[in-house]
Amino acid sequence: MTDLQIFESLCDIIARQAEVIKSLVTQLQEVDAITDETADRLYELEVDFEAVTGDSELYKNQT
Repeated sequence: MTDLQIFESLCDIIARQAEVIKSLVTQLQEVDAITDETADRLYELEVDFEAVTGDSELYKNQT
C-alpha cells in the first residue's frame, strides 16, 4: 500500500466518522427539544393537592 493509498483510506475513515458524529449531534438535538417540550408541559400543569389528596396542608408542606 502506498502512502497515497494510506492517506486516502484515512481520509475515508475520518469522513465516515464525521457523518456518524453529525448524526449523533442531530439525534441529541432532537432529544433536547423533546426534553424541553416535556419540561415546559410539566411546568404548565397545576396540581390541586387538596382536590387530589383531601389534605389542605399538603400543598403548604410542599412549598
